[in-house]
Amino acid sequence: MDKQKDPLAPYRLTPDRIRDLLAEQHDVLLGKDDPILMYVTLHNAFLDQYDGVLDRHGQELATFLKKLARQYSNELKGHRQAILGKAVRVSSEHTIQEIAAHKSGMDTLLGEMKRHERHLRLYTFACAVLTLCSGILVTTLIVGAQ
Repeated sequence: MDKQKDPLAPYRLTPDRIRDLLAEQHDVLLGKDDPILMYVTLHNAFLDQYDGVLDRHGQELATFLKKLARQYSNELKGHRQAILGKAVRVSSEHTIQEIAAHKSGMDTLLGEMKRHERHLRLYTFACAVLTLCSGILVTTLIVGAQ
């Protein structure tokens, strides 16, 4: 494994580091063939195994999260379509209700206008009859006064 790119390099023990550490802290000098240095080999092997497990776990986790993200994305698309469909339907229904209410108001207005038109015609006719009667009465009075 390349030491420059090895993320575990700071945690790896080397036989020389162990020998220096034991000499510094415990005043114990170990030879290069001391059996306790086998621990260093085992520790490094464990770190390599653990690093491999973490890499594999990271890859599987990334795959799982991508799959989950696709699944959620597809579900969201379905929900989005349903919401948009519902919004369009609700908007259309609201528009239809507004148009129906407007039509009802217009029908009422038209009915009122027709009623007023009938009354206006009746009043116009009554005014014409009164004007005619007044004209006849005035004429009768003028002719009878002569």
